[in-house]
Amino acid sequence: MTALAQTMPHTAEATLRALAPTLRDTEAAFSSAGASLGTAVSDLNTLRNSFGRLDALLGPDQTAHFQHLTSETGRQTLLLREGFERFLQHSQDLRGAVGTMQSEVSELVATIRTISIVTLHARILGNALSSNRQRVETFTLGLTGLAAEATRIVEEVEDAMAGIVARADVMDTEALSLARELGGAVQPALAEIGTLSTAAEEDRLRLAEGNSALAARMETIFSEVAQIILSLQVGDATRQRLEHVQAVTAAAMDEGRSAGLRALLLDLADALAAGTQDRLTAELAAVSGRLLTVEDAATSAISTARTLYLDGPGQNMVAIGAMARRAAQVGQGLQRCSGHLKVMSAQAQQIGRHLDLIRSHEIRMRRIEDQVRLLGLNAVIVCAKLGQEGRALQEVSRQLRELTRLSGAVFARLHLRLEETERWAAAIGTDAVANLAQDLDHVAAGMNSLRTLLTSTDSALRDSGTMFGQTGRSLATALASGAATLGRYSRNLSGLASFRAQLKRLGPQPDFAPQPPEVGTADHDIVASLRMIYTMPEERQIHDRVVGAPAQPAAAEAPAAAPAIDDIFF
Repeated sequence: MTALAQTMPHTAEATLRALAPTLRDTEAAFSSAGASLGTAVSDLNTLRNSFGRLDALLGPDQTAHFQHLTSETGRQTLLLREGFERFLQHSQDLRGAVGTMQSEVSELVATIRTISIVTLHARILGNALSSNRQRVETFTLGLTGLAAEATRIVEEVEDAMAGIVARADVMDTEALSLARELGGAVQPALAEIGTLSTAAEEDRLRLAEGNSALAARMETIFSEVAQIILSLQVGDATRQRLEHVQAVTAAAMDEGRSAGLRALLLDLADALAAGTQDRLTAELAAVSGRLLTVEDAATSAISTARTLYLDGPGQNMVAIGAMARRAAQVGQGLQRCSGHLKVMSAQAQQIGRHLDLIRSHEIRMRRIEDQVRLLGLNAVIVCAKLGQEGRALQEVSRQLRELTRLSGAVFARLHLRLEETERWAAAIGTDAVANLAQDLDHVAAGMNSLRTLLTSTDSALRDSGTMFGQTGRSLATALASGAATLGRYSRNLSGLASFRAQLKRLGPQPDFAPQPPEVGTADHDIVASLRMIYTMPEERQIHDRVVGAPAQPAAAEAPAAAPAIDDIFF
């Protein structure tokens, strides 16, 4: 046995062991790189969802909604101004009616007090009479009772009128506060919103364009990552090719092989290993380069996104931010206005109750008026019988009739003022308040919708900026990790170099030229069977170059169509 034959089993085992680490590293490296790119794909899909949300807020539908809200705000502002002017006119009409009614009540009070004084005078005169004393006392006592009752009624009317005036004063104060709120805060803010609408629409357009451009850039990155994942199939192909090298090497090491076949198979194993190494080195360089390019593009896109979504709202949403603040101010101001309206409505209802009390006393006063007139007629008869002694009492009776006439006239006018005041109080308490409240509600609803749209956009932009910051770092890390893994694997392909060096030591002398086995021999069958294990055309080409002509027609060896991206990636 030659020295080569004695060392052969040991050397063959060492040679095959030299290839094992490379096989393990191939599977581990490409699996790790694939996992990193899987994380990158997940991050990119997260960003896709963010773009969709922003598209919904900045797209044509929401833009049209924004334009409708701003134009509707202008229309509602005009209606609110007109409604408030009508409301103020109603308030002034009520105040005028209350003032006139107060004058009539004051005159009524003065008349009733005069009647009381005249009644007292009548009692004094009646007590001084010597004849018909009983009939005179009946007159004076009846007159005194009616005067007392009239005085009590007038006191209640006067109290009710004081309540009406107090309520009207409160309404005046609330109307002044309402006018100050609407004129000094709400309407200027609404006017500013109208002024800002064009600039805000331009802000939204800039953000929409920036978002669309960024989405397009991220889609390009997504496509690049998808292509890189396809390229990572070289890892599986490399593993298969190394297994084929291993199989050819093991076949060459079989003890029953002739020297010529062993030399041929060792040359074939070396050629297959060299082809695998060359192809793998080129593929790794290409994939690593694309990974670095995509990483740079992703980093740049993330930086742009942070500028657009975090810094952008401060720079590109000046008008939008101002509109949102003004819309909030309008909403707060309208709430205060509604509070003033509620107070005014409650005061108007209180005025209505006071008016009801006065109306109920009106009937009693008319009855007293009739009774005083009847007593006056009786007094005329009594005084006529008294002659000269009854003249003073007769004059008092005449005065009472005149005062009664005056009080009746006052009550007639008061009745008209009462109806007028009731009408304006009801108009303020129901129609005017309800109409103005409805105008306020319409404006408030518009402001709420506008503020919701603006704040939602701002929130979505800031959320997207934060998401891009977090996801962007994860994406960059995943891409960098994949590139680093493949880079380390590429630099550590020393296992193949060691394996090929072992093959060189096992091979024949340099001047030995192995020949392809003849057709029909056992060696030819062995070589042909090895050719059938290849899965890639390049392996067959290398085999045919080393061994000779193919055993089968080339048409039967056409490679299968490459899988589509959708089949592999999605």
